[in-house]
Amino acid sequence: MYKFFCKFENNVNRFMKKEHTLKRLQSQLSKSEAEVKALKIEISNKQKELATKEKISASLLQQIKEYNLKPESTLKVSEHSMLRYLERVKGMDIKAIEEEMVDKQLLLQTSTLGGNGTYPTPDNKFQYVIRNNVIITVKDPNDKK
Repeated sequence: MYKFFCKFENNVNRFMKKEHTLKRLQSQLSKSEAEVKALKIEISNKQKELATKEKISASLLQQIKEYNLKPESTLKVSEHSMLRYLERVKGMDIKAIEEEMVDKQLLLQTSTLGGNGTYPTPDNKFQYVIRNNVIITVKDPNDKK
């Protein structure tokens, strides 16, 4: 009888292990199927996002092409060409203008105070902006730009 009972107990244990294993596998399957479903949804969303981005890129590319095909509405003029125009076409003496700008008063101010700063013109109506001993611009002190 003991052998029979042991054999019965072994059969029950094997059955229980199989049941446990089956439940574990079913649980893993459910989890895996849920992950697959989530990934499919994510892929679908990413595909939609990709399609949207591709449409935007195509639109921007088309706008760039159209913009590049348009002729320039205005011709640009460099400051150097304007200076040469004033000198050569209008007959302005550029050297005389330079000498007028760099007068004795400005030379004295920059030698005393240094070659960087803002200094008044002789008539005090404008200011020279100087950087590294070069007049880089002339400005109106009342202009708040």
